[in-house]
Amino acid sequence: MSNPPDGAEPLEQVLSLLEYLANELAIARRLVDQGRRIELSGLEDQVGLLCAKPLDLPPAIGRTVRPVLRALRDQVDAVAAILPTASP
Repeated sequence: MSNPPDGAEPLEQVLSLLEYLANELAIARRLVDQGRRIELSGLEDQVGLLCAKPLDLPPAIGRTVRPVLRALRDQVDAVAAILPTASP
């Protein structure tokens, strides 16, 4: 059995966290679209972890995660943009 490539485990952790946050934001978006109130403060710790985890990656592998991070940022921006206009 061969060893996983350098950075494989941290990369899996980053990708798993990205997937989790993307799913949570998708749910939040659907709820807001339905006129429901949402609470996102619980995501702060996860976002903080997501900011820290890529630092565990070798630079070349870290660069491969950039497009997914940008997509998540766009998803956060989209939810944030509709929050002020959501009815209470």
